[in-house]
Amino acid sequence: MENDMENKKEIPNREKWIYEFHDGKEPVVELLKRAIAELAAGGKTVLIILGKKEYKAALKEINTLLDKSERTAEEGERLAKLRAAVVAFEQKKYPAKYVKPARLLKYLLEVNDLKIKKLAEQAGVNKKRLKTVLKNDGIFTQEEAEKIGRRFCLNPEAFLPRPKKQTKTTEESQ
Repeated sequence: MENDMENKKEIPNREKWIYEFHDGKEPVVELLKRAIAELAAGGKTVLIILGKKEYKAALKEINTLLDKSERTAEEGERLAKLRAAVVAFEQKKYPAKYVKPARLLKYLLEVNDLKIKKLAEQAGVNKKRLKTVLKNDGIFTQEEAEKIGRRFCLNPEAFLPRPKKQTKTTEESQ
C-alpha cells in the first residue's frame, strides 16, 4: 500500500488531460487498463466518472470550489478537470435533443429580451439575413453560426443544420 502512494507521487503533472466516463459497454477493468496505459505512455492525468455516484461527487466538489472566494492554482486546475469530466459524462449520458437553429435563436432572443436589430449589431450578422432565417426556418452559414455562437457563448454547431446520417452503400452492406 505504501508503494502505491509513492508511485502516485512520481507521476508528473502534464498540460494534457483526458476525460472519460464508463458507459457500461466496456468492462471497467478494460477502461482502467486503458487509463493506466495512457499514464504510462504520456504521463497524462486521467479523471474518470464511472457512474452517477462519481458524477454527484464531482458536482458537489465543483460547487464547493465555485463557492470559494479565492482558489489556488491547484484548485483551479482541479475545477477545470472536474468540469471537463462532468461535461463528458453528461454529453454521453444525457445527449441533447436536436433543435432547429431558427427555433433555438427565437428562444434565445426571447429569454434575453433581445431584438433582431440589436443581435445583428452585437454579433456582426446582417439583420435582413437573420430575419430571413427566422421567418423561413432557414440555415445559417458557418461564419454566421460562429458569430451568433460567440454572442451567446454557445458552440456554433448549435446554429448549423444537423449532419445527415450516412447510409451504407450497397458495396458496404455486402
